[in-house]
Amino acid sequence: MAYRGERVKIVSVTGNKMLLKRLIVMGLLEETELQVLHLTRGNGLKVACFDTQLALDVGMANKIRVVPIEGEI
Repeated sequence: MAYRGERVKIVSVTGNKMLLKRLIVMGLLEETELQVLHLTRGNGLKVACFDTQLALDVGMANKIRVVPIEGEI
């Protein structure tokens, strides 16, 4: 679980081929750094990835495992 304003790094992504392909196209690969911009109750979140803001629904977000970036806690 990530929190608003937190910087995280993707450590793994799970899901079917179609979802994985979609995440790759969005730039959401292992080792990618993100900043959580906004959380919505049960509906997903908005993140910054490079110079782009992305909205992820809760199903997609739950398939992405992240860890806090060291020194950012």
